[in-house]
Amino acid sequence: MPPLHLSGPFAVHLLLLPYDVAVQLLAEGGLDAALEAPFVYGALEQLAARARRWAEHRAEGLAARGQLAAKEGPGAAPDALGLAAEAAVKKVGGAAVTSLEMAVI
Repeated sequence: MPPLHLSGPFAVHLLLLPYDVAVQLLAEGGLDAALEAPFVYGALEQLAARARRWAEHRAEGLAARGQLAAKEGPGAAPDALGLAAEAAVKKVGGAAVTSLEMAVI
């Protein structure tokens, strides 16, 4: 079976689902939210770590085929691309959660 490649609005929706859960927890508040929040935030960290590993793996595959510079630009390195992917996921999710935290406070 070929690998699944997600792109476009559907991929963005899937990426934001865990953040939607975090936003809903913050909005509800209460004891349940306090008990569940650490697990949700842990899942968000895992999502960012997986994005990093995926980007590094993709870059390593491109480098092995000699296509990394053509796809990602000259000087691109798997580690740097992984860090950028992790930061992007955290930025998108962090903005969603922070905006609601500010609205609730």
